[in-house]
Amino acid sequence: MGLAPYGKPGVDLSHFIDVKAVPYRVHTKQLIANGATPFAGMTARLGPPRAAESDIDERHKDIAYAVQDACETAMMNVVRMAIEKTGCRDICLAGAWL
Repeated sequence: MGLAPYGKPGVDLSHFIDVKAVPYRVHTKQLIANGATPFAGMTARLGPPRAAESDIDERHKDIAYAVQDACETAMMNVVRMAIEKTGCRDICLAGAWL
């Protein structure tokens, strides 16, 4: 993500994803908030979404950093699990998230 390098650690995403679980676990109930309002759980924990064309503040940068970090950690845990299960260390990952 283009904004992630500008953020700092500190945003806790553990209510949404458990990157330490093998494989990682996404807490979907926190995202859908009883089905009434999609992403209400995110808004309650991370603050309101940025209005279109408004300024990007430090909070947005820090959230982007946390999401990038969580994605990288989760995917590396999947890679470790695959290596452990297969014994194959020849791994190739592709995609814009890495």
